[in-house]
Amino acid sequence: MLKLLCAATAVFTLATAAQAETLQCAQGLIEEGASRQDVLEHCGEPGVRRLMPPALLRRGPAPGAGPVAVERWVYGPAKGFYQQVRFIDGRVVEISSERS
Repeated sequence: MLKLLCAATAVFTLATAAQAETLQCAQGLIEEGASRQDVLEHCGEPGVRRLMPPALLRRGPAPGAGPVAVERWVYGPAKGFYQQVRFIDGRVVEISSERS
């Protein structure tokens, strides 16, 4: 019984950690994979836009690397939080929240 309880707890913990954050905007919800245009249409202009130095990432299954555009947009504060959206090549790859 104890093994079953430990296994269930581990599965719940992993499932909770694997959930991606979303960004709730006036015009809808933004999730990982959304385009810059989707974010602008749903959330409007961010308070801060930072263009990061190009990063080298491996692209797809073929060998090789190339520079990719990396941006970080910040919305807020709203309800005591800043929402940060990170883009790689124009697609949302990370959404995070930070208390103001």
